Amino acid sequence: MTTAAASLPPGDETHRRQWRYTWEALGHLPLLRLYLFPRPALPDAVPSGLRADLRLDDSLLILSFSLAGEAVSLRVPVPRVLVDPSAPVECRAAGDHVEVRLALVLPVDHPVVAAAFPPSPGADPPAPLTLRDEDEISFRTVVRDLESKSPVLQLVLLSSKAWLFSGCCYENDMDGLHGTANLQPNVKLLYSNCSNASESDLRIVEEWSSKYRAEELYMMKRQTDELIKCLSSATDNFPSSCSSLEGMCLSSLGR
Repeated sequence: MTTAAASLPPGDETHRRQWRYTWEALGHLPLLRLYLFPRPALPDAVPSGLRADLRLDDSLLILSFSLAGEAVSLRVPVPRVLVDPSAPVECRAAGDHVEVRLALVLPVDHPVVAAAFPPSPGADPPAPLTLRDEDEISFRTVVRDLESKSPVLQLVLLSSKAWLFSGCCYENDMDGLHGTANLQPNVKLLYSNCSNASESDLRIVEEWSSKYRAEELYMMKRQTDELIKCLSSATDNFPSSCSSLEGMCLSSLGR
């Protein structure tokens, strides 16, 4: 997944809390969702008095709220998509994060959207996921070590048509520099690293594989190590309350 970080003069970031944001859209739905959460997390503080100011001409969303009695303002770049200007901006505090929803005129992977916002000069357009590619993506997969045949990873596909972008911003950073957000096609999935699992846990994985008739994928150790590294690096793009399900971690891989 592509990420971006807001820049501040040296030393300023020590006085301003950093927030992580992730934009998410699914190819078939005319909806853009924003997850916004502080780093590190503030488990006892819940934003109140949320206000959203959407400035489409500047591709910018300004969120204002109160957090632990302090006024907070955040500037988040909005991806280049066809936002419906007549639809209200929906925002709510959801425990450990703020969630914003923007209605779209068309889904992000619609040809009209691609024509309206072509790639930057020198950049290649995202390769579309063909029907054959989608058929070849199994809903549940067990990745096994090529030599030992032991399970290394459990994978559960959530969506093969997710579009994501993550970045960082700082509280009350109003200098006018907010960067850009470019959605990129991703495969969204759950994973469980069982490379160091006990014998009893491996038996549970085998039972899971048999029960759900999971596909089996054999890989060399260096390949599985790289895959685990990629999956692990993307887990920080969602708030803790949305980053796991049934003991598996939420992650994504660029298409």
